[in-house]
Amino acid sequence: MSAVVTITAKDLKERLRDKSFFLLGILTPLVLAFVLDLVMGDLGEGQLEVDIAVVDADGSVVSSQLRAGIAGLDGEGGLEVTVLDADADPDAVIDADGYDAVIVIPDDFGDRVTADGGSAPELGLVENPDRPVQAGVAESIVVGFTTNIERARLLARAADELGLDVAPVPPATGIELDRVWPGGEGLDTGARMMAGMAVMFVFFTVQFGVTTLLDEKKSGTLTRLLAAPIRRDSITAAKGAVSFLLGVLATMILMVTGTLLMGADWGPWLGVSALVVSAVLTAVALMAIVAGIAKTSEGASAAQAIIAVGLAMLGGSWFPVSGEGLMGLLAKMTPHYWFLNGLEDLTDATTWTVVGRPVLAMAVIAVVAGVPAAVLLRRRLRP
Repeated sequence: MSAVVTITAKDLKERLRDKSFFLLGILTPLVLAFVLDLVMGDLGEGQLEVDIAVVDADGSVVSSQLRAGIAGLDGEGGLEVTVLDADADPDAVIDADGYDAVIVIPDDFGDRVTADGGSAPELGLVENPDRPVQAGVAESIVVGFTTNIERARLLARAADELGLDVAPVPPATGIELDRVWPGGEGLDTGARMMAGMAVMFVFFTVQFGVTTLLDEKKSGTLTRLLAAPIRRDSITAAKGAVSFLLGVLATMILMVTGTLLMGADWGPWLGVSALVVSAVLTAVALMAIVAGIAKTSEGASAAQAIIAVGLAMLGGSWFPVSGEGLMGLLAKMTPHYWFLNGLEDLTDATTWTVVGRPVLAMAVIAVVAGVPAAVLLRRRLRP
């Protein structure tokens, strides 16, 4: 045990003096998280701002009711609605004023709504190609109104065939939005970006420990260690401990920084600590496999970088991934998926024990990868 402590302390001192640990393990993921949060724009503020306009080219009673209904959404849920002149050119106003989309009520809209039979009434939508998300919201609004109008037409036609005296039903004048998040709201965009970068870059951080075996073999230091009265398992244990401690240190610094600078609410810190420890263990095990196979530290670093980025993309560090289908199955094989989903559950939880399933999943990954990693690293302990 004394040999493990001595080797661990020596390597830790060297790595903490090395600026690459702070640059790659802390500064880089921190900057990336802030940049990605800024790039996401309004999505990071918890409410999407959508600026749409309405052009009523019909001017009928029915189109006026519809126009008033759309205009009534102004100020609701981040929507800003502007009513334009009947002869306004949608393409021109999008270019000039930067609207996300323009809803166009065609000149024959009222006649189609009130006509018996014939083609269904249609609404036009001109979208801003630079704002696809906001344009999608405008499209949903159009679909909602046209669905209500068509439902009213069908009811009126059925009443007429049955000989009932039913007054025409005007189109809906508003949309009520009831936002519900099963299990809680989870992480906001900024917090998720920070968590995603933290679990991604921990794979880069832990390589500072396990790959030192390759450096020491090249420099001849490993031969001296093997000649000393030290068990080989003590050497591999010390390298693994260095990787683990560096990973936990860097990840916890990022999580605390996210709380202080971005206002992230991770939930009970005992649960956060359990997730961090589990994620770091899986990272150490997976990166140790690469270190045990590679012939040089440069080759190991290159392979570890590819694996780190690939697993991060697959596990949802950049963007959320679905847990369904083949991609969902592959995502569940990464610690990133379980770490991020554990944080999502923990945010709205009253007890830290909700992370039990993600922690167990990452522990299984760590064991499955750790056993061959230990065997491969021990084979490296040759003069």
